Amino acid sequence: MSGSTFKHFDYLMDHDAELESALGLVGLSKSINRWRCSGMEYPGEALVGCRKIVETALRKLADPLPYDQMKFLEVIDYAEDEGLLDRSMALKCHEIRRKGNEGAHEMSVPAIDAQMTLNLLDDFLRWCAEEKQIIPPLSNRDACEGDSIFVVKPASEVQGMARRAKLASKLSDNRDIERKAQEAKSQIEAFENSAKSDLQKMEELIKQAEEIGASASARQDEATLAAQSRLFDGLQKQIDLLKSRKQSASSTFDDVDSEVREILSEHDFIQKLLRGGSQATEKQLEVMAFPKGAHSTTNILQIAGGAGTGKTLCLLAKIISEIDDQGQGSLFEAPKKKALFICFNKGLAKYVKGILSNYEDSLPDIEVVHYDLFVNQLVRSKPREEFAYLEPYVQDVRYVGARIIYGFDEEYKNMLKMA
Repeated sequence: MSGSTFKHFDYLMDHDAELESALGLVGLSKSINRWRCSGMEYPGEALVGCRKIVETALRKLADPLPYDQMKFLEVIDYAEDEGLLDRSMALKCHEIRRKGNEGAHEMSVPAIDAQMTLNLLDDFLRWCAEEKQIIPPLSNRDACEGDSIFVVKPASEVQGMARRAKLASKLSDNRDIERKAQEAKSQIEAFENSAKSDLQKMEELIKQAEEIGASASARQDEATLAAQSRLFDGLQKQIDLLKSRKQSASSTFDDVDSEVREILSEHDFIQKLLRGGSQATEKQLEVMAFPKGAHSTTNILQIAGGAGTGKTLCLLAKIISEIDDQGQGSLFEAPKKKALFICFNKGLAKYVKGILSNYEDSLPDIEVVHYDLFVNQLVRSKPREEFAYLEPYVQDVRYVGARIIYGFDEEYKNMLKMA
């Protein structure tokens, strides 16, 4: 493994399932994300959880053990004796075991213990991934500066909110939404950068204080132990200030995220049509946003996708949102909008009519017809009553010299040219 520093737990993004299977673990990414988000507030859970992960993984890697009731300490020593762990990794496992056993002990700052233990867990899992060749080597990845162990929100959640805010901004035609989302993201990044630096400094102080404290305890040096206690109290106050800033950043994010979700839920056509059956995808929401941008140059929209990807629902919902007074409908005394939905065949037309009949609001003024029937009305001498509105157009599309020709002879070719 190279000396480069990678982002904490980056390997879980693509390989968590492989690691879980190889190490006998369940819910690895979910647990670690939870401890990174709440370990400052609830360090005991992170400490105990990290210990459990390492013990479970080592028992799996060292299987079969000499006997079933081996203590965790004995498992670590056995793995080292058998060459499964080198000395450095064995010491890290012992430290995780010790901190997990002590939990949030009195003579320390628990949040710093949780940070150190999560760092050690990251080292252990990365070692498992690379040394045991559970996943492809990570050393070929581009190096990047390590992030903070403690985060306000998982990176995927922050990035997801930024993307949703961009769509919400288009849908509502309100650039402030995207701006506020960016500010919330920046606030989170600023906290994590400063917290990383502050916590690293505190970690070094605590390591020194623990070493001095061990020596003072052996000498029964009460004055030094009292000074150590005051140092821990001061560091805890700094942790409390970090917690307050973290909660502020989290609250700002949640407020913006709620606003974004409210905007998207108003235009979430899949929920409207299927009464909450599923969530719209980002691509589908982009269809809904079209062409709200101030610089749009066309109002022609083509939707491409394989069978079952929701093309029909996208188009139908787009039409509903454009003509429905509850959606993006007409304003003031403007005429009520109507729409024509032409389907490829009878089956699809029946399907669309069924969706409209279940629409939870008042039925929009949308006429659904299949292509053959629609064209048939245009070429008839007189359209059927329900297609009377087509009469002004029939002369433009009907060929007056029409007749039936069987075969592909010269008469057919000439007729086709004339048409």
